[in-house]
Amino acid sequence: MRLKLTLLFLITSNFLFADEISDYMNSFKSSGKSDYKTEKQIIEKFSYLELIEKLTPFYADSTTVVRQKAYQFTYRKGLTSEANTQKKVVLKLLAGCKDKNGGIVGQLFSYLQEFPPESFDESAKNTIDNLLDKKQITHFKKLAMLAGMVGAGQETMQKKFLMPEVKNETKWALALALARQGSNKHTKYCVELVKNISINSDLVAYLIPDLIYTRQNQAINYCIEIIHSNKKDCYSPNPDKPEFILCAYRIMELLAPVIIDFPLQTDATGSLATNDYEEALKITRNWFINNPTYQISR
Repeated sequence: MRLKLTLLFLITSNFLFADEISDYMNSFKSSGKSDYKTEKQIIEKFSYLELIEKLTPFYADSTTVVRQKAYQFTYRKGLTSEANTQKKVVLKLLAGCKDKNGGIVGQLFSYLQEFPPESFDESAKNTIDNLLDKKQITHFKKLAMLAGMVGAGQETMQKKFLMPEVKNETKWALALALARQGSNKHTKYCVELVKNISINSDLVAYLIPDLIYTRQNQAINYCIEIIHSNKKDCYSPNPDKPEFILCAYRIMELLAPVIIDFPLQTDATGSLATNDYEEALKITRNWFINNPTYQISR
């Protein structure tokens, strides 16, 4: 009898405590103010199932910021969860990608890119494939790049790439994703397109990161070519010194996290952990000369 009463107390207590989630979400809906300390406590205190149960009505709330907050809770819980739970989180976030608000959809695609490929089971990959097959979807590039990372939708993307009515920006996103999945043809397409554009700050800011995303040697080799160039084609990031500098400096920073055993480290902001960029460039150039068979972290 005592055991039954203890179990009943525990179940009832968990149910009552779980109302903290609903109370917090209703408070947030009224005030629009986040309490990150309370959110952290909720994420640590409740299991994924308890969290999802209480968040369920808020995923469909009429207020955009409330739906955003519900998915944010789910994402943050997933980052600290074990592999099996992460698979469930991924499916929940993918379900949210059908939201009517484009801002939420774009944020969810960004969240999803932070989970390892093994968190995307066949059900998740099928969902991505179905999204890719839709005629219109906001933030298509983010979706395609997610598909490329987790190995989903290859056939659908290949078919879409060949459609004559597909816009250039969509074609670019598809080519990047297919290149990430190992397609030499699409890697060549991406590299040749970038090579036909003059090297400048915009190319380094927007297209070089896309090439690096593919994690293919052919794309990385072109980045290394620019690193060895002595042409000053990029604007200085220092607004007090409006001068042209070597584009190699920024490309070093972009390559550092994706090349195994790269000789330089980056800090939390993504900048090289050095006060001497000229010396860092010398070290980088020599390293690539001495390591022609460098390895890419995929």
